[in-house]
Amino acid sequence: RPDFLLHEYANFIADLIPKQSYPILLKAYTDMLDEYYKRIKKKKTYNLQDTKKENYKAKRQKIAKLMKWPSAYSVSNPDEFFAEIITNWKNVPSNVATYKFKNAVKQVITRI
Repeated sequence: RPDFLLHEYANFIADLIPKQSYPILLKAYTDMLDEYYKRIKKKKTYNLQDTKKENYKAKRQKIAKLMKWPSAYSVSNPDEFFAEIITNWKNVPSNVATYKFKNAVKQVITRI
């Protein structure tokens, strides 16, 4: 399946991101989480790595659903966020937030 190949290739690219450029990706990822917590009007927390697997998975699913990401996997970490944006470039909803995320991905790619 081409989407799997594209996702894994994007993971490979994420591993090549220079240390100076990684903060761009990290900021886009944390901005996405900030936006989620703003929407649910709760104090922001980045503890997605909950000790209980079911809580972690449920939290990722809630974030992905509200933010209209194609999968909960995109909320796992900044590298998966990067890979999922590239894999689903045309399917990611067009709005102010996703425009900002896509721009961050473009900035990172041009620096590789």
